[in-house]
Amino acid sequence: MEPDMADLITELDRLIVDLGLAVMAVQVTPAGDGPDVDVGREEMPLTAFVRAAHQAGARILYRITREFDLEEFSASLPDDGDEEARAARARLLRQARRHKGEVTEVEVAFACDGVLHRWSTTPSWYDRLRDDADTARASAHGERNDPVDRGEREALVQRLAAELAAMPAFRRRGSTEHGARAAAYEHAEMIPLLDRPDADWTADGILRRARTRVDTETERRYEALTARLPELAEELAADERFLAFTRVADRRDHASEFLAERNDGYRPPVRIRDRLMNTPPLLGGKPTQRPASLYDGLPASPTTS
Repeated sequence: MEPDMADLITELDRLIVDLGLAVMAVQVTPAGDGPDVDVGREEMPLTAFVRAAHQAGARILYRITREFDLEEFSASLPDDGDEEARAARARLLRQARRHKGEVTEVEVAFACDGVLHRWSTTPSWYDRLRDDADTARASAHGERNDPVDRGEREALVQRLAAELAAMPAFRRRGSTEHGARAAAYEHAEMIPLLDRPDADWTADGILRRARTRVDTETERRYEALTARLPELAEELAADERFLAFTRVADRRDHASEFLAERNDGYRPPVRIRDRLMNTPPLLGGKPTQRPASLYDGLPASPTTS
C-alpha cells in the first residue's frame, strides 16, 4: 500500500524529535561514481532508514520535501501543435490541477565514514504525470534532443554533473545555488537546459549532484589538510595582501581564496578557514605580536673570548 506523503512527513518529524537528530533543509544527491547508498521505500521503510542513521551515530540528517508547482508544469508543456497535441495538453493539465501543492518527493540523507546514504520516494501519480508529460514533449518536437527515458536522463545528469564538478569556476562559485547556476552557463550543454522550463528537474538535478560532488571532495581534501594548518598560517601571516586588509571580513575572504588557490579551486569549509585564522602565528585573523621582553632595547652583552 502506498503511504500518504503528508503522513510520511509527520512521522519523520516525530522521529527526528524523539531521536534528537539535527536537521538541515539541504538537498543532497549522491555523485554518480562516488561512494553512496541510494535506496527507496522498496528497499527500506523510511522509519528503518532514520533509525539506521541514528544507530550509525549520525547527528545531522539532510532532508528536503518538494511540492508540485502547477504553473511551472504548465509552462513546460508544448502549447502549439495539432488538435491532438492540444487535447493531450489539456488532459494533462486537468490531471495536474488535482495535485496542485501536493508533495512530490521526500528525500532524507546522512553521511557515515565518507559514504553518503540517501533515501527518497515519489508518489505514483507524480511518476505517471511526469512520464506522460515527457511523451507529450517528445511528440510535439518530433526528433528529440532531450532525454525522455529515465535511464537516458540519469546518464545525462551523471555526465554533466561530473563535468561541472571538474570546472574550477564551478568549484569556486558553486557553494550557493545562484553561484552554481551562473557558473554552469560556462558549459555549453547546460545553457539550453538552464534556459528552458525545468519541470522534470533535469537542470536542477545536475546542479545539485555537481554541488554534492564538490562538497564531498572538499571535505576529503580539507580533512587531509588540517595537519598543514600551522605551515599555512605562517605563509598567510607573511602575505602582504592579507596584512593590508583592515577589516576582518576582508581577511576572511582572502583566507578562503588563499586556501582555494592551493586546492584546485575547492573553497574551504568555514570551520577550516576559521581554524586557519586562529592558528599561530595568527589569532582572530591577525598576526600575533611576540611578547615584550625585559631585555628588549638593551645593548647586546659583550662577548668574551
